[in-house]
Amino acid sequence: LALLAGCIPGMPALQKVAARTMQLSTELMALVEAGLLWRFPSVFVPGMITWDRWVWAAAVYESRVFPAYTLPAWIWSDAASPSNVWESCGVMIPFLDMLNHEDETAQVQWSTSNEEDATTKRLNVVTDEKTKKHMQIYRNYGTLDNEHFMLQFGFTRMTNPADRVRIAWALVDGVGGVAPPVDYEPVSDSDGIHSSHLVFESSDADSLKAWWTEQRISLLGKATLSNDDTLDSLRKGKKITFCAFNNGKIDPMLIAVAVVATLPPEKVAEMFQKSTNSSSSKPLDGLILNKTCQHSVRLYLSFLFAKKLGKLLQSLNSCLKDHFNSVQLWTKASSGGLNYVASSDENAMSVEGSGEKSSTMMGWQSFFDTYAWYSTMEVEQRYYSMAPDSCVLTLYDGHVRSLQNSLDIMATDAVFNGNVKQQLEDLGCTLDNTSTTPVTMDIKPVVNVQPVVNVQPVVTPAAAPEKGPEEPVTIKSADESKTQKLSPPKKEEQGNGQEDGNKRDRRKERNKGDRPAAIKLHIGNLSYKTLPNQLYDFFTRLYGKDSVLECHIPTERDTGNSRGFGFVTMPEPNAKAALESGRKHEMDGRILKVAESNSAGTGKGGRQQQPGRCAPPAPSGDRCTHCGYRPRWCTCNPNMMPMNMGMGPPHDNIYGPG
Repeated sequence: LALLAGCIPGMPALQKVAARTMQLSTELMALVEAGLLWRFPSVFVPGMITWDRWVWAAAVYESRVFPAYTLPAWIWSDAASPSNVWESCGVMIPFLDMLNHEDETAQVQWSTSNEEDATTKRLNVVTDEKTKKHMQIYRNYGTLDNEHFMLQFGFTRMTNPADRVRIAWALVDGVGGVAPPVDYEPVSDSDGIHSSHLVFESSDADSLKAWWTEQRISLLGKATLSNDDTLDSLRKGKKITFCAFNNGKIDPMLIAVAVVATLPPEKVAEMFQKSTNSSSSKPLDGLILNKTCQHSVRLYLSFLFAKKLGKLLQSLNSCLKDHFNSVQLWTKASSGGLNYVASSDENAMSVEGSGEKSSTMMGWQSFFDTYAWYSTMEVEQRYYSMAPDSCVLTLYDGHVRSLQNSLDIMATDAVFNGNVKQQLEDLGCTLDNTSTTPVTMDIKPVVNVQPVVNVQPVVTPAAAPEKGPEEPVTIKSADESKTQKLSPPKKEEQGNGQEDGNKRDRRKERNKGDRPAAIKLHIGNLSYKTLPNQLYDFFTRLYGKDSVLECHIPTERDTGNSRGFGFVTMPEPNAKAALESGRKHEMDGRILKVAESNSAGTGKGGRQQQPGRCAPPAPSGDRCTHCGYRPRWCTCNPNMMPMNMGMGPPHDNIYGPG
């Protein structure tokens, strides 16, 4: 309750807890005053009914009750109680009251077509999966967010795709023709768009009135299907709410707001005339968005999500540091956002607004992995938080992750178009990706400077002198004195065979030079439940997004279970940082043993042996570099003899044919 009360996003859940507590206390007092204790003394002995038991009974009942409409009609149609009682109270059925963690399909179906069942009072239940005798049967609770899970059932689900967070928006949050905020840090690819084409927040009354004209507000109402009361409340400075989702989708209403808020004034006047004479069902039918307009929409949504994420992280930081050893969270959307990794540099700069150095800050993902995973339970390959504080942290994780996932969609044009293109077309917008001419706005002219190229004459092959040192070609620009050295064109080789050989040599050298130097690390003491993608995510969170080139966990041939160790291939700088940082690598409750692997596959580029030290032993060549097995057991090479050679083809059925 303290975690919920200390953070702004926890207030709605806290209010529901308070309302539910008042309801339960009122119901209990009503039963006691009605004579529950003295009318049934054989059932309710003195001291049996307590507040804790009453809350427990309510939680068990509400989490396991079946709605009456899900059952066959003959069960409740001829009952003594009225139908409205069945509908309000529901039914509890033994062995069918357990929680179900499947989101996609239900595992229980009712058989309602047999009239004999109504006579014999028998309920037939069909399960979609194989069920052993005396085994509990699960049922489907539907797709619920973590707030519902926590308040109704007392647990939360890690990385729940149904999570979402509400976003409040007002006219002051989208004003064009204003300067960016002082602390503005772009987190998405700007594609060279000038800041005058972008929209930011501004509380300046003149700028707000100049941008949000009556025509633009009217167009906003049509795009969002808002009534006059909603538009009047926006004019008065009130806010409307949208949602950011954790499943990778963007709220269509928020997209409509972003399109209208970023339209240039000329486009607004044009669309206002079209909308008054149009009877199309699409609110923005006929609107053509060129590349500049598309960039403006994407960058505005990126700015909006980044601002909301920063404010949410600041609220969480002020609350959580009082409960978790004075932890300092990274509160910006830049530098990886939730996946921020503190710099190891001792001279790291201080973060604005706090006296802490950036090296002492902790990203949300690192904080969550440290404090929320200790009380999780794995059910059907999903993880659930059981402890109260872990449930609250998982609830907050769903909020910040919804904003981060929405922000990631705005990273580049390719990702943005792949997720939002259909929604823009549903609004009636036509995407013109061929037009690059920006609309008329106040843009400072950019002077195109033509570089002056001084190229030395190239000697023809017929009069070529003996080969000597290659002369560099110098390129100078009129506005800068920097020089760039380019290699002169090489002589054309004579003969196809020699030319092909030289091409192969050049290609080989080029590929060799482009390949980054890498080191394969041996990761020991892994949990047997750790998956390769989890090991990959763990190291990328610690050392950066592009720090892992390959990740592999060998498995047992017969059972397919993990062998308790793995291999992670990293670029040489990242691998050295992992080996020399002295950091404790803890994953799934285990301290990992990170060491340089002595197996094949470590490409260390041009690393040279240090003087005075013996050369390391040559890597063992009798094991497969992919699966780690010896040739007798390896199946990676199709030319190797399989183990069942001469015994016939293997059967799909482990118990043999037939």
